[in-house]
Amino acid sequence: MEKKNYFCQNTINEILKKEFVPFEEIGLENLENLAFSNNYTILPEPISEDEEIQKKFIKHGPELKLKRAYSISESLKREKSQEIGDAFDNIKQIPSCYSFKPYWGLDQRNRRVHLVDCVKGAKLYAYSQNSEEKIEIFPYDSSKKVEKEGAQVLLKVPSTTKGISPHEFQFSFVPIINNSFKKEISLQLLSDHVCGYKRFRELKYDFSNSPQFSKTNDFCFHEIAGYFSIIDYFSSRKNNVPFEENNFVIPTLSTAKFNVSLENNVLLSHKGEKGQEYRKIKFADKEILNWRRVKSLGYEKTFFSRKSRDGNLRDYVWQ
Repeated sequence: MEKKNYFCQNTINEILKKEFVPFEEIGLENLENLAFSNNYTILPEPISEDEEIQKKFIKHGPELKLKRAYSISESLKREKSQEIGDAFDNIKQIPSCYSFKPYWGLDQRNRRVHLVDCVKGAKLYAYSQNSEEKIEIFPYDSSKKVEKEGAQVLLKVPSTTKGISPHEFQFSFVPIINNSFKKEISLQLLSDHVCGYKRFRELKYDFSNSPQFSKTNDFCFHEIAGYFSIIDYFSSRKNNVPFEENNFVIPTLSTAKFNVSLENNVLLSHKGEKGQEYRKIKFADKEILNWRRVKSLGYEKTFFSRKSRDGNLRDYVWQ
């Protein structure tokens, strides 16, 4: 199915028509400088293996677990951004995602988040802000129970594919009240969204010796774009709680450009049936490269967007 122009990427042949620059002259940290240029590079080593191994990495690779809280008082000791920053700045091995988990409630599954989905969610959010296809927000937040259970929010999020209707779904446990329950509510965040992308990610069993339950909730980029719009909706009404308790990291402008480069200015070399061949960067490659960049540059420069440095997320340039 055909992608909307905003979400199209250069093909292998289109990339090969650009001017080649050796990777050694650029380095991982400076790949962002290739964005929107007529240059391309080839990564000198495999990032991830064949497609089957890539799928296993995304489903079963190491998780960066954000610090778990086991009481309301414990959960209120630190700000959400500080918890995420501490975890991101102390990576021991390259993870496949990061995760958070509620300490009470009916659904205590791990909530898993991939960096690539945070980037794709930011791009979809920016698209909605700069086109006629807006993300629509319909909050259900007038009940007294919202104080302890959070708001329920209905959303319509545009598809990235031509001819596909918007994704309609509901978020539950959206924190909007500034009280002692807000952090625990945020950790229970769930939606009833189902797309092929999300369904495949959650279709898995854990290893037989794992003590944890196999079923997880993997947020996809439709949900993340939707949550960024929820932040906008309530911030415009002088309510910053959804932003303060946001579980989804927001890419900096340099990280956005880095990912634009991966899609349009970078190829991988591998041995094919006809010898040395080239392929595009795939999801697992992007995830690994983004985590390598986090490990090298730190949380502040990669996934902690600051308006004074990066501008508004809605104004990031992706094309």
